Amino acid sequence: MANATAGPRTDIDLDHFREILEEERHRVLEQLRQVDAREESGASGVAGDEISDYDQHPADDATETFLREQDLAIHAGLNQELRQVEAASHKMDHGTYGLCDRCNAEIPAERLEVMPFALFCIKCAADLEGQR
Repeated sequence: MANATAGPRTDIDLDHFREILEEERHRVLEQLRQVDAREESGASGVAGDEISDYDQHPADDATETFLREQDLAIHAGLNQELRQVEAASHKMDHGTYGLCDRCNAEIPAERLEVMPFALFCIKCAADLEGQR
């Protein structure tokens, strides 16, 4: 990762993007709370309330397992998004927001409007995506 030598970008409204990042952070945290609440209420769901698991149909167990795995995947995705938002906020605090973590090029304002937590320019993001 290259170091920014020019200082904070002056061609974009950093306050605007800081506000967007904060809204995004609150949105993700709220979604995480909702997933956590579903997981907690699901832990004492129908299967635990029944007197015996004997009456529980295998398809019900499969559905419950699927929904739990789905929530875990959603939780992991939201945690990844939260880490990206926090990394972008950290970059803003250190004067490197809007600069590519890989090549140090300016990330276009249009890209930041769509993905305010973008850490890479389009070219580097495509290169990194191709390496997976």
